[in-house]
Amino acid sequence: MTSALSRPNASQAEPRITSIVPAKYRNPETGDTWTGRGKEPVWIRGQDREAYLITPAA
Repeated sequence: MTSALSRPNASQAEPRITSIVPAKYRNPETGDTWTGRGKEPVWIRGQDREAYLITPAA
């Protein structure tokens, strides 16, 4: 017996819509980038983030 309020199975669930976030910071030594979301990478941890900001092209 199924209810109208029951959750769909994983195979029936709608896929999550994700968006691509542009990088906000760049490591000048390695070229690694970080969006500013999630856990901060080791190369920027404890440092001034202003030095790593990617400036938008005008």
